[in-house]
Amino acid sequence: MSSPTLNVDVLAIVCEFLTDVPDILAFSLTCSALRPVANRWLLSMKPIYFADGVSVRRFHSFLFADLPARALHVRALDIISPPPRPPLRPTLPGDSSLLREILISCPHLERVAIFLQDGSHRCTDDPRVTDAIAGIQSLCSLSILGTSVHALDLLRQVRAPLHELNIGFSNDQIDFWSPAALEMFVPRHLPPILEKLELCNFVTDLDDPQLQNLFGIVSSSQPYRSMTTYPLVRSIRSIFLLQRPLLDHLQHFFPALDGTLSIGLLDASVPEDTYPAVRALNQLAQEGGQGPSSGSRPRPMWKKLDRVVCDPQMFYVLGLRCPIRLVMLDYCSPLALARRCVEPALRENPVPRLKISFALTEGRDVLDGLFSPELARVLTHLTLVLEFATDGGPGSMADAETVAHLRWADLLDTLVSRLHPLHKLTHLRLVVHSNIHHDPSCPVAYSDAFVRETRPSAFDFAAAAARLARPLPALRCVFVATSAYVAEPERDPDTDVEARSPSYRFWKMLDRWYEPRGWRVDQFDSGSGLAREGEGGPVLVELREDVAEAIMEDEELVLSEADHGTLHFDED
Repeated sequence: MSSPTLNVDVLAIVCEFLTDVPDILAFSLTCSALRPVANRWLLSMKPIYFADGVSVRRFHSFLFADLPARALHVRALDIISPPPRPPLRPTLPGDSSLLREILISCPHLERVAIFLQDGSHRCTDDPRVTDAIAGIQSLCSLSILGTSVHALDLLRQVRAPLHELNIGFSNDQIDFWSPAALEMFVPRHLPPILEKLELCNFVTDLDDPQLQNLFGIVSSSQPYRSMTTYPLVRSIRSIFLLQRPLLDHLQHFFPALDGTLSIGLLDASVPEDTYPAVRALNQLAQEGGQGPSSGSRPRPMWKKLDRVVCDPQMFYVLGLRCPIRLVMLDYCSPLALARRCVEPALRENPVPRLKISFALTEGRDVLDGLFSPELARVLTHLTLVLEFATDGGPGSMADAETVAHLRWADLLDTLVSRLHPLHKLTHLRLVVHSNIHHDPSCPVAYSDAFVRETRPSAFDFAAAAARLARPLPALRCVFVATSAYVAEPERDPDTDVEARSPSYRFWKMLDRWYEPRGWRVDQFDSGSGLAREGEGGPVLVELREDVAEAIMEDEELVLSEADHGTLHFDED
């Protein structure tokens, strides 16, 4: 009787249900027959990251060791290396040729991200490499970052029917991307089919005469309503939007937007005393009818948005009236101005899901006056990111008393009292982060007790979750995390002088932690079916970490890219 053999076809189907890399690696170790199956799945499930010339050579050797079996499964290449990732510094002159061979040998490539910088990334700053990328017909997504002169050439030459385009570069020719610049450099076949557009710097309001001849901005004499539109774009992201954010312009260029609107901080050149006027203009642009000089064509209006990511000032002046599922507010500082912007904006257009980030150094009562009755009636999901920092630099809005004497017990009492009106809240996530920079040149008296109290070994996560859950009758899940980043200055290797900037590139990490916990909230005693409020509050059942992460992802209790920077996740 012959011995049974493994059915590799069946196991290959099983492998499709594995989503974690460690599981697939363990699967591949079962026997040698499964390694090709695991290799194929790993190649297709996540981007191949090239950190330097060594990684290019190693992957080239791996790929061409069995090219017919492996190249078909490569879906994404990540050739990005801006800080904090290590720069791409190949040591051999043939690395560009190897990278080109990889690019032209993978017939099913769907996504490519590349960082181009003159002089330092010779492996990527080679016309043969950019020409190879431009010629890939299977691409659906392309990200071009950096400052190289080759970036514009690559953008102009793209022939694939992209659905996602990230123009994340600026150079001597382009500093800010205006509609005229997009019309000049984006291939003509892309505007009608793009669904997602990302721009490093964007400007649509060119009414200021000083901008017409500003270096790095391409302007046009034709009215914006006669310029190219992007009828299928559903999500747009810009790190910085220059001048006023005028909805009349944005709705014209992106009439179908209903996904993510992420446009960063309001330009500081927009005076605060003009906020109401800009807001009024934007609300007028959402009233329908015909726009100015539009003839018989109706003014396009957004019907809904899944997600809006910006700062409080930007959110206020946008004056959005369409339904928004999730609003993510970053950089809520200065606190007084943030309150003046957030409260009326969320009162007039209350949202069911909110993420908001505050600096605790301006005072512990950051939620004072935030939750209007209108917002409390609809808010079901809330993510709070509270940062305690010792920046102490010029222009800091920190309150010295708060920085020196903040205690966790006082902060928790304040949070509980401010959350009390949120009777519809079903999901709550709290992240408390300490950013401690010990700078001998600028010493700051800060509450070391607060940092010690929020250290995982000393912090009572369950007690904090119970306190937060008690006044919230509809709460189903609560998540609490404490985090810290402790650093001191280090010498800049390029200048050999002690750095003064709080940028992570010039600080040496001494300590850090991020400890998340999650609970399911049972408002009833499972034995009697009666509410437990009279007996000390609801029952909390702790969740496994993977379950908690999955719930937070599914319920959109997510952090923004700005939060990832604050928590130093980008350095992992």
